[in-house]
Amino acid sequence: MMLLVNTLNNSLENSNHIVNSFDQNEEVILYYQGGLSNQFIIQTGTEIKTKLQAQRPQGQKVYNIFMELAQNILLYSQEHNLENGEIISQVGTFALKEKKSHFNMVFGNLIRKQDELHLSNRIQKFNNFSNQELRKHRVAISKKEGKTAGLGLIKVLLTSGLELKPTFTNVNKDYTYYIIQVIINKNQNGKLRN
Repeated sequence: MMLLVNTLNNSLENSNHIVNSFDQNEEVILYYQGGLSNQFIIQTGTEIKTKLQAQRPQGQKVYNIFMELAQNILLYSQEHNLENGEIISQVGTFALKEKKSHFNMVFGNLIRKQDELHLSNRIQKFNNFSNQELRKHRVAISKKEGKTAGLGLIKVLLTSGLELKPTFTNVNKDYTYYIIQVIINKNQNGKLRN
């Protein structure tokens, strides 16, 4: 059962990669494309938590990952909704899909082309860390005053227990559409990180 659907024509082409990633064997629980605000993220997070409350602890993991990655869209999306020349929301796309064995979460937003290589390298580096190395790195980042870049990705990796799967699609010379996929196994015996 789908919770929300919203489509903005100006973002439709960029987010088609998310729609095209839908596996016919996965049930779409939530799909959203449009403007995000703090209030919207909190409300949607509450809906996710309510919908998945019977599927603990995985439902809680889905909620935690949603909150982290939706917040990243809010912080880093280069596409905005404007009202009277003022930014009222950041634009992004996310989907929550379910299969018997796992939840599949996909998030996407426009980023600056100049940030693509750094972000790709950071995700690859974090994917290669053991959980112990991730925890040490999280502590090191937390000690740096005002420097929190990467903390959300580390939290997502530790929560999901599986590698993050980024995709970058060139939009033009200045922008790239960034998609990140996160899998949450329902079976704790699934292949997890070391």
